[in-house]
Amino acid sequence: LTVAFAYGMSRVLFPADAFLAVTVPAVVAFQPQISYEAAMVNNDIVSIALYSAILFLMILGIRDRFPYRVCLLLGTSLGLGLLTKSNSLSAIPLIALAVLLSVGWRQVRAWLVRGSLILLPAAVLAAPWYLFLYRTYGNLDGLDQIAALQSYWNKPAGTFFGMLLSWDFIVMRFKETWGEFGWRRIHLTSTLNWIIALPMLVAFAGLIRYLIVAGVARLTDRDEPSPRLERWQWLGVGMLVLTCIVAYLAIIQFGTRFALTQARYFFPVVNAAALLLLFGLRTLIPRAYHAYAQGAVFASGVLLNLFLFTQYIIPHFISL
Repeated sequence: LTVAFAYGMSRVLFPADAFLAVTVPAVVAFQPQISYEAAMVNNDIVSIALYSAILFLMILGIRDRFPYRVCLLLGTSLGLGLLTKSNSLSAIPLIALAVLLSVGWRQVRAWLVRGSLILLPAAVLAAPWYLFLYRTYGNLDGLDQIAALQSYWNKPAGTFFGMLLSWDFIVMRFKETWGEFGWRRIHLTSTLNWIIALPMLVAFAGLIRYLIVAGVARLTDRDEPSPRLERWQWLGVGMLVLTCIVAYLAIIQFGTRFALTQARYFFPVVNAAALLLLFGLRTLIPRAYHAYAQGAVFASGVLLNLFLFTQYIIPHFISL
């Protein structure tokens, strides 16, 4: 489902772009930690799928100005997400902002109606669970109880700004995103981490370059670089950027209380991160070479998974 929503979101936001339609779902499918999580029976992969549905419906809503049907589906996905894992709470302000900016903050009746259609199914689905939490534990998240039971992890990993500005913190989150399998027992080599990181840095640079150049061109009425985005597409890209920022800041915020903060709390927004990075990469590749680049991205994902599982994961568990 996560891969399907990755494809759907790519087609909605960039309907004529074959490069993104192929590469975004491929990168999500072959992201090692996502495929690793998908092989388990737990709520993490369900949470990732439901958050992916929320992002897909949010982008669809931005394009179509949140028709009632999309609002109801979005509220249902949000409610199921809240039942599955509390990290879906971070989607609430994102959805609210997307509705306001898409419909127009002055259109009070329009966004109130749409907000109600989103909130109602979400509340109907999630309220019984949160009522149970409050009646049982006296709070809505159970973190006090977790702190009491897991006393060895209940110390802070650092201060908020200390972690935000810490290079070591950033590097560790990257390592956890692509390796550190088995609760940080299977470590990738520094060379392999750099092989993974360099294309991502290039793609990120391409994204930043495009956003700056195209943004300045749009504000000054100059010709925008290809691909030229419509207003709603700018809003969609902006919301995906904000989604990734919020998810990363949530990791840091959790770390101000628990030392066990980790990159997997970012995985629910994998579709947003993949689409943004591959859009950045796409802006650096001439159109004539897109087909070759698609094949290279797909093949790289397959080879990386085969290498990790045959050289790291399977040998580790065989040796136990």
